Amino acid sequence: MIDFNIILEIFKNCFYPEHQNYHSISLARVLIGLVCFYKIALISKDKKYFSDKGYFPTDHRLSLNYPKTWVDALGINATILIGLVSSSALCLGFLTQISSFLILFVFTSLCSRNPYTFHSGSALLRLILLLLIFSKCNQEFSMDKYLGIEGFFPTFYFFEPLIKIQVGIMYIKTAWYKLMNLSWRDGAAIHYATKNYLYCRLKIIETFKMFFNNKAFLKLSSWLVLIMEFSIGFSAFFSDFWYIAFFVGLFLHISFIIFLYIKEFPYICIAILFIFIPSNVIENCFNILLK
Repeated sequence: MIDFNIILEIFKNCFYPEHQNYHSISLARVLIGLVCFYKIALISKDKKYFSDKGYFPTDHRLSLNYPKTWVDALGINATILIGLVSSSALCLGFLTQISSFLILFVFTSLCSRNPYTFHSGSALLRLILLLLIFSKCNQEFSMDKYLGIEGFFPTFYFFEPLIKIQVGIMYIKTAWYKLMNLSWRDGAAIHYATKNYLYCRLKIIETFKMFFNNKAFLKLSSWLVLIMEFSIGFSAFFSDFWYIAFFVGLFLHISFIIFLYIKEFPYICIAILFIFIPSNVIENCFNILLK
């Protein structure tokens, strides 16, 4: 039987107006802007992205639209320039809705040209940018607030809870997918990630090789990741457990940053996790720093 009281409690915690949290979503907006700038800057320096071969040879089964003439290259450079300017504006909270829309447009354009430079974290980032357009993320820490700039699109308080719901679904789905995979249940996935030079930070892995060569440690680490991802996912739906979602997620993704190289994915997740910190806590922290 379905317990509808639990479902009602989830919706109450997520959509009830008293949970409006403009400081947290505004801080998350600032961090997301920084991550967007970082990602677009990486793409702008990637010479393979501008070549006629890209990451794969020209006879690859998928047809990729790489620049063939200076006009195409000019279009890419213009797109990247728009992305860098829009990311800076989003970070500063200047014309926030337009900035979010332009970054979304830039990522969609670049992904259609070369999907191999994007990953699941990029898909999450694009979805969050779409939700930010209609959220109240420019209410704090923004030039829009101090300049009195009105939004160009209607905003709704429940778009912030929608981000929390998306984060919860993402972690639960990810953990469930891993749990159904034998390589995650026996620790082989951790072993592969820490032995593949494309993903691991070799110097740090070598320092702790006595642990990463131990089967029991690998299996324990694998199950610990699954438990943490499940806990983040379920905690995202209940306001009483949002601190758990934030600190467990922070620990998980900092661990990824230390031991693995998976581009900007952990930075995207850390930026979004700040939405789980209560507004009054962030406000008090900034007041203390500004004294």
